[in-house]
Amino acid sequence: MKLRHIFTTLAAAALALVGCQQEERFLEEVQVSQSLIALSIEGGSAEITVTAADKWEIAGIPEWLTVTPAAGQAGQTKVTFSVEAAEENQEALLHLNCGIVSQVITVFQMAEKVEIPLSTCAEVNNNGVDGKVYRVKGTCTSIANTQYGNWYLTDDTGTVYVYGTLYNGATQQFTKLGLEVGDIVTVEGPRKNYNGTIELVDVTVIEIEKSLLKLEKIISTPLPLEGGVATALLTVKAGEFSVEIPEDASWLTAGEPTDVGGLTCVELTAAPNEGGARKTTVTFKTVVDGKEYIAPADIEQLGAIKAVTVADFLAAPEGTALYELTGIVKNLANTTYGNFDLVDATGSVYVYGLTGNGAIGSNDKTFASLGINEGDVITIIGTRTSYKETPQVGGTAYLKEHVVAAKEATVTEFLAQPKGTWCKVTGTIANLVNETYGNFDLVGEDGASVYVYGLTSSFVTKNDKSFASLGLKEGAYITLVGKRDIYNDQDQVGGPAYFLSEVVIIPAE
Repeated sequence: MKLRHIFTTLAAAALALVGCQQEERFLEEVQVSQSLIALSIEGGSAEITVTAADKWEIAGIPEWLTVTPAAGQAGQTKVTFSVEAAEENQEALLHLNCGIVSQVITVFQMAEKVEIPLSTCAEVNNNGVDGKVYRVKGTCTSIANTQYGNWYLTDDTGTVYVYGTLYNGATQQFTKLGLEVGDIVTVEGPRKNYNGTIELVDVTVIEIEKSLLKLEKIISTPLPLEGGVATALLTVKAGEFSVEIPEDASWLTAGEPTDVGGLTCVELTAAPNEGGARKTTVTFKTVVDGKEYIAPADIEQLGAIKAVTVADFLAAPEGTALYELTGIVKNLANTTYGNFDLVDATGSVYVYGLTGNGAIGSNDKTFASLGINEGDVITIIGTRTSYKETPQVGGTAYLKEHVVAAKEATVTEFLAQPKGTWCKVTGTIANLVNETYGNFDLVGEDGASVYVYGLTSSFVTKNDKSFASLGLKEGAYITLVGKRDIYNDQDQVGGPAYFLSEVVIIPAE
């Protein structure tokens, strides 16, 4: 990291403590009312409730511990953990197995109150055990959801995602904690690996130390392609203030901090961008008595948009770079968010959401207003993402141009259209006169016929001789998209037309 600027300001510090409450469990298949059980060294018992969707069994029970019952069926079951008096502390890590999942129950028999040792984010992420309860201390660097309390906790070793935060044992009460970005927080909660994302689920807040630094606002981000200035306004209550920019973000520089109406103002200047979109995280920091308080801020800059084929897009790396793609809309799966396959002559890619707002961002459900149907040709802007290692267009992507808006028509209706109108037409191939370029008559169900002057596998402006790759023969019943045209006073489908689908007709018995 590069240390850019330092200055000092004075103010009072504030601390807030929140009591410890027992966390709730999280797996859908099985839940326990308590996953950490502390029993007296003199002996005794404790009871929990197991709620399971299937039959279950507790494994790994040591000789010094009695569990009754140790197995059960679907539903709610009271389970008792009992121990005799012991001469030394004892600990057991039990596994409650239900179906394909396993929950961890930790049992202590100790002379003193059990306190979970402090773990780092790296230890939780890299060496943690799903279901085991961990205590972690770090800085709240981002809040994703204020209803359930989903946020990111960061320490010197990394970041762990907190999925759900309890308030006095209750869910959906996150705002009552008063937790803000920059606060130093100690939490306890069970670990979960959710589709590769390591989480601490439904955590209990042990302590909140209010930050002496708060990012109030970032103005003018994302920055334009030509370069520009983003302004950060912060409240700095005390300490030695600094701005840190990652070494790999040499395109961004920080100006000297100034005072604007009692707030600390830092201007972040981006150089012109000749590549794809880029992003970095700037860390604002103040240090008081050796303790660091941080406030991270994401700074983005727009990049050049590169026009590519689907094949080139699939080969591109994931990231924030913007790509322009043109192709046919096929397999329209969702007309609210705009999910479909985009196909060109080089391949097919799934578009996970398309909007008309002209900016990469969250899906605003404007797809239905765009008038896009299967068979249309569109040009879109999006980023290269993936889902379960399958490439897709993300972003959410947005529409640049509706190149071909094809209306459905019978052959007779197509012939009645004015020249230049694109239509989606279904019929049977007859009189196939050229298998290289795809020239034939298309016969509709009503017997009307029109000459197709070339058919290709995908949308192209010049016939690419791809007809043979379609494997179509006379008698094939197909849907194509083509432009109403006339040549030497003969009506025809021009364009060239492009293939959309083939319908297999099953003879009636």
